[in-house]
Amino acid sequence: MSRILLTGSGMVASAMASEAHMRGHTVQALPHGEVDMRDLPLLRRRVSEFRPDWIVHTAALTKVDYCQENPREAVEVNTAATKALADLSQQLMARLIYFSTDYVFDGTQHLWYESSPTKPLNIYGATKLEGEIIVRKFFRGHVVRTSGVFGERLDGKQERNFFRAIASRYMETEGQISVVDDQHTAVSYAPHLANMTLSLMTDEHFPKIVHLTSKGFDSWFGWAKLALESACLDSGRLVPVSCENVNFRTPRPRNSRLTSDIPEVVSLIALHPAKQAVAQYFGKVLQELREEAEIRE
Repeated sequence: MSRILLTGSGMVASAMASEAHMRGHTVQALPHGEVDMRDLPLLRRRVSEFRPDWIVHTAALTKVDYCQENPREAVEVNTAATKALADLSQQLMARLIYFSTDYVFDGTQHLWYESSPTKPLNIYGATKLEGEIIVRKFFRGHVVRTSGVFGERLDGKQERNFFRAIASRYMETEGQISVVDDQHTAVSYAPHLANMTLSLMTDEHFPKIVHLTSKGFDSWFGWAKLALESACLDSGRLVPVSCENVNFRTPRPRNSRLTSDIPEVVSLIALHPAKQAVAQYFGKVLQELREEAEIRE
């Protein structure tokens, strides 16, 4: 069994911690409330004290508009902290897994493979790509790109994601719900990501770059429709709109469908279909929202 250090406390870190514990690994989490990724001396001390076999770096500044408006902070969290962890990994002879994003691509291709050319459209994507470049130079470093993450947090806090947002809007309003229909992506259930990542960690041939998502592609409108229909709710309330009509403050890739041409990865993804995960998760969120509404009444 391995000693695994996790940065962050979001959906991916929570799922990784849960799955790693179940597999018998020793896990040390560094949630944001304990360690600010910009506090490099504290970060170095906490990692060195634990002496991990693996560092799984999920912590990041992910709000696209916020990164665009605060580029210095985005660099500090997404790039500088990653450099510090890569250096520590080398010193401690540990392996490093860096979670990255579909936003390193510009969205002009139909599908994006691990070898596809990168060209980020915004500060968030650019700072994550810089982190990738750092990690790839380190021979024990691995990059896991993913997209559209959804799931729960172990600390009980509700982290906003697409499906929770759709559920909230459906429950709180009775009118139409506008959803972008010309931005296509794969979604990723956090427990799926944890399961696939930990499976790859047992493989001595863990790829330098790998694309991991749940199986399936659609537009955001399509994903919303699937979620509502899985719960027998009225998907007719959904209205498809174009990105031009949304007026995003920051440019985003129109098509960021991650896929893989690595045989063992393709096999892993096939075991983790998005449709069932969306239905299961969406139903759970709806139940939580209904219970909260009853308490307020």
